[in-house]
Amino acid sequence: MIKNLLHQRLDLRLIIMSATADAEQLANYFFACGTFRVAGRNFPVDIRYVPCESEGKSSSGVVAPYVSDVVKMVTDIHKTERDRTILAFVTSQMEVEWACENFRSPSAIALPLHGKLTFEEQHQVFVNYPGKRKVIFTMNVAETSLTIPGVKYIVDSGMVKESKFAPGTGMNALKVFRISQSSANQRAGRAGRTEPGWC
Repeated sequence: MIKNLLHQRLDLRLIIMSATADAEQLANYFFACGTFRVAGRNFPVDIRYVPCESEGKSSSGVVAPYVSDVVKMVTDIHKTERDRTILAFVTSQMEVEWACENFRSPSAIALPLHGKLTFEEQHQVFVNYPGKRKVIFTMNVAETSLTIPGVKYIVDSGMVKESKFAPGTGMNALKVFRISQSSANQRAGRAGRTEPGWC
């Protein structure tokens, strides 16, 4: 259908972007058009698994225990590793805001990144803060939608909040689940763009 439309409308331009499609096959199908390859991660990202200190503990505070673990890990990285941006994944806007409030360091600035922020507020993650390290707390919105320059360290809670159908109630419910391997790879891929990183 699109191929026929391209014959009828010479002003129409078609751009197909995919990380997995066979580019050569698509190019041949669409009149031997040109293809471009855009490199993703250019540098290696060392994956390190750190067991949660709160594994198996029930939540007694405002946020789930794994959020405290994320803030602790971010604090440890900030104290021991050289200055580059840290990107940390949690599951909700409330957790993002809580993490920003509970990460404290005079030599760093904690920034939230989620969909409810205004464009100007979201843009703060791209601003340089001389003499301060950026620490960005975010949700799965940052998995694929943007690349933040200077990110070297990823702290991944390994969790995501999703709406799932609950047959018992006949309604959808927001619940926290472990992320898929694909999501974990996407999150890790936020680092390694300009230099080696770790997750």
